[in-house]
Amino acid sequence: MMAVSYLISNNLRALGGLEFLRAVGLCFGLFGAGSAPASTPTVNNGWIDMASTTRTGALTVDLKSAMSADAFVDTIGVNTHLNWTDTAYARAGLVESELAYLGIDNLRDVIPLDFQAKVYEDFAAKGYDFNFLVQVVDGTPLIDQGVKTAAEFLKAHPGSIDAIEAPNEINLWPASLAGKSGLAAGSSIQAHLYQAVNANAVLGDVSVVGLSVAYANEKLMTSLGDLSKWADYGNAHIYFPNSSKPQEQWDTILDASRIPTGDKPVVVTETGFYTLADTTMGVSEEVQAKQILNVLMDAAEDGVEKTYIYQLMDPYSDRNLDPENNWGLFNADGSPKMAATALHNLTTILGDNSDVSATVQGTLQYGIENLPDTAKHMVLTEADGTVDLVIWNEELIWDSATASEKPASAYVSTVTVESTADLSVYDPMISGTDAIAHTEDGKRVSFELSDHPIVIEISDYDGAVVSPAGGSLPVTPKVPPAAPAGQDSSTGPRSLFGAFAARAEQRGASAAGEDHEPASGFIAHAVSRSVASADLGLGVEAFDHAAHGLADIFDDVLQSDWLTF
Repeated sequence: MMAVSYLISNNLRALGGLEFLRAVGLCFGLFGAGSAPASTPTVNNGWIDMASTTRTGALTVDLKSAMSADAFVDTIGVNTHLNWTDTAYARAGLVESELAYLGIDNLRDVIPLDFQAKVYEDFAAKGYDFNFLVQVVDGTPLIDQGVKTAAEFLKAHPGSIDAIEAPNEINLWPASLAGKSGLAAGSSIQAHLYQAVNANAVLGDVSVVGLSVAYANEKLMTSLGDLSKWADYGNAHIYFPNSSKPQEQWDTILDASRIPTGDKPVVVTETGFYTLADTTMGVSEEVQAKQILNVLMDAAEDGVEKTYIYQLMDPYSDRNLDPENNWGLFNADGSPKMAATALHNLTTILGDNSDVSATVQGTLQYGIENLPDTAKHMVLTEADGTVDLVIWNEELIWDSATASEKPASAYVSTVTVESTADLSVYDPMISGTDAIAHTEDGKRVSFELSDHPIVIEISDYDGAVVSPAGGSLPVTPKVPPAAPAGQDSSTGPRSLFGAFAARAEQRGASAAGEDHEPASGFIAHAVSRSVASADLGLGVEAFDHAAHGLADIFDDVLQSDWLTF
């Protein structure tokens, strides 16, 4: 999914195992009459495939081994473009308010060039963590320069870099090394990056993520050869053409993406849906919201380390008919789409505001009645002893032939727990952060399950014991941040002049200390976007060449001190 802006900006687009479930025999008197489970449920990283489970069997979870709600939320990331200073991303304060609203602090973006670095440093200082992507300029991957910059960045902001990633989608945006280009250069690029990172003492704890490939399939990924010794993580870009159910496409591409790195864990560095209803890949805002929540559950099911949604916001207010202007969770003015609201609701519901460091012990025994065979569920724990049971189901809810939504089936399901508890039901799509059903001091609660996740919050459960390691209970109430208010996006730097002004503000340096080669790349980006925005009817290749020609002129002007930057 490549933006025109990405084409002409020299590849500047940025971007365990929970073995705790076992089937037990029928708990007489708890779930009513019935037979014991016919077989042991299929377990994958702590998730249960309900197709292999009877509706009347009880399941026992060792809460000490369950994933925490905080750890689950930390698997979620988002792609940003902080160096796109001629777009809505130029408003750093708006970007920060959007991230705070989502409850997400994992960002995927490029390793900034020197004159781009200030805004990245500001986010690092505020606690955001980066998966940094190696930039490619004029077909050359800036590996050594990028590693040096990343080391300086990390030294100034310890803990701010989770990983460094090889160049983006090299089969679409070829990078050259050792006389080869594109996929043929993949192994050389990956090896060079891995060796450079591991040779730098400052980057000792930073992981290296493998190459990403667009439209990954078995043939493409096999052609890269064995990269397992040159990467700590595999990499997958997963999108969903022809309105396929996420799980179907997800499994196929994830399996293919694992081929070069073998049994190494995987990071999904791009996935998402654009909100331009069409007959190819676009969906409505509601479908985008539901499917992103489902995708995040599918990712956790497959043990994906992190999943980065593409992307945080639409870069331009004039989204028109270009799909690349419609991938955002937010509109360009900062107002949330339904997906941003739903994700905010989910992270708030699962948020753990406890002021203790605790280990949740004991067991949770429960059963779920009237589920479709495609439904799945996961148990998460909070430090105050609250247990979150997340249940979701996927259906084909978009008709690409007619570019319209399809109604989903609905199931009235019931959760039953062995011990008395307070049971609250949350629907991130419908009820926000308020419960839609609640049973106090009971054992059963019913809810409607259709095509997106439902959260059952189980508190004051007799079977769960909390061992605080300091602090006190109860915890403070969950108070979610407010949604960003829509802003006038026409005030941002859209023109070449605006881009120059933004750069001057960021850089704050004189021409005497300036490296003009990065300036050329920046100007190429600014001119390209300005020409593209003018809609002059030029082809991509034409205004790409024009942009770089103008960049050379401006570079000469800069070196002659006509302007001081």
